[in-house]
Amino acid sequence: NLAHSLGGTYGGASTLSTVNNNSAFCGLVTDSLVDRNGVQGDTTSHMGGYLTFAFNCDNGKPSGFTASDSLATTRQTPDGWYQWYYIKQDYTIKCLNGSNQFVGVNGTNHYYQFMKLHAYDPNDTKLYNDIQSCNFVLSDLKIDVVNKDILSGTALFTAKGQDWDVNGTVNFVGNHIADVTIDGTVYHIDIRDFSW
Repeated sequence: NLAHSLGGTYGGASTLSTVNNNSAFCGLVTDSLVDRNGVQGDTTSHMGGYLTFAFNCDNGKPSGFTASDSLATTRQTPDGWYQWYYIKQDYTIKCLNGSNQFVGVNGTNHYYQFMKLHAYDPNDTKLYNDIQSCNFVLSDLKIDVVNKDILSGTALFTAKGQDWDVNGTVNFVGNHIADVTIDGTVYHIDIRDFSW
């Protein structure tokens, strides 16, 4: 979920954006409300929330931005499948070089999801509930925007489901690799498996 949030997949701010070098943006702040409905096949959806965005400047030139968003999305089908998810992000993104290839990210990310699901067995028509939440605190992430890679930095996390609870640390080491530590055990993962 973190990779999707950082890339803007769930809506809201994307850390893959570049910083325009136009001084007219210095101090510019936007505050937008989101209220959208959609239909795809037999699935109806609604997204609502807000996005606040401000350019940060160093010596009169844009050097990054601060973004805060809060979006809730609901999707459902006539046969009872239902999904509600909420994402809240607060990021400070700073350009780390003149070409905008590398950005630094600090901030927080919260994701909560409630679903009513059908069983994999077609003979089982009962709906099952699934609840998940994840909270991340991002520290000194260095992101290669061009190659979509997190080169360094850490993310502390808490993730919960209906019957489970886990805390840990993600240490990004570059080349699309991260070391995830949970209860003292380190898992070496390729973050491309959790695509942008």
